Amino acid sequence: MRAPMVRAAGAAVAVLVTAAALMTPSSNAAAPQRAAHARAAAVTLKAPARVDEGDRVVLTGLVRVRPAGGTVTVQRMFKYTGEWRNVGRAKVGGRGGVRFVDVAHRGGVRYYRLVVPTRHSRVVSKGVAVTVWTWHDLSDEPYSSRLGTFQRQYVNVLDGIFYDDGIVADDAIDSGFMEWDLEDTRGVCTKLRAHVASQGIDYAHGSVLVDGVEVGSGDFVDGYGPFGVSKDISGARSVRFEWSKPADSSESLIMYDSAVYCSY
Repeated sequence: MRAPMVRAAGAAVAVLVTAAALMTPSSNAAAPQRAAHARAAAVTLKAPARVDEGDRVVLTGLVRVRPAGGTVTVQRMFKYTGEWRNVGRAKVGGRGGVRFVDVAHRGGVRYYRLVVPTRHSRVVSKGVAVTVWTWHDLSDEPYSSRLGTFQRQYVNVLDGIFYDDGIVADDAIDSGFMEWDLEDTRGVCTKLRAHVASQGIDYAHGSVLVDGVEVGSGDFVDGYGPFGVSKDISGARSVRFEWSKPADSSESLIMYDSAVYCSY
């Protein structure tokens, strides 16, 4: 009876050794991942969630893997390029603090990160997103539909004040419109501004609408009746410039200095 018991015990030991061998590679594979996370946590970066175009973007970070006086690289990636590029360097302060200032020259979402060289490699912070908001001229934006209205016209408003962003009504017909679908934009739009004036001496009616509701309107007679609009349009789906006049009127309305404030 002793011999079979020895063989059984030996088989059990073999099974345990085999199981341990199978577990060892996965444990070793997890170790570099934990080390990578630990290194990433040693470099952190913060940034404002949103700024206006032209404003400064102030980045602040904390570096625990580089002595004071050393430098780190600041990289930026725009949402639509997918490539990180160096935009500057920052010096590490006495307590590991880092500060870098960029300027937002264009709208849209951009990402920043810190890259810190080490003895054998480098440590990279998590990327932080900054949304740059800006005004977009409606005269430049693709319209969804129009009738008897022309985009991007050079117009004379109020005795010698010229604008190159006019949206002009065709005086050969008695009504028309131009509409922009905000749901087709590349981001969110939250504000609208616009002005409406006339280029004639007859009668016409003009209005600006958001989701089909008038937010500004006026009757124009002998050149009088200009109006302006400044409106919160958060969540709106469309903006529309609309006008009408009698068939015998030569009045031509214009919308100028019109823009939407958006995150793209």
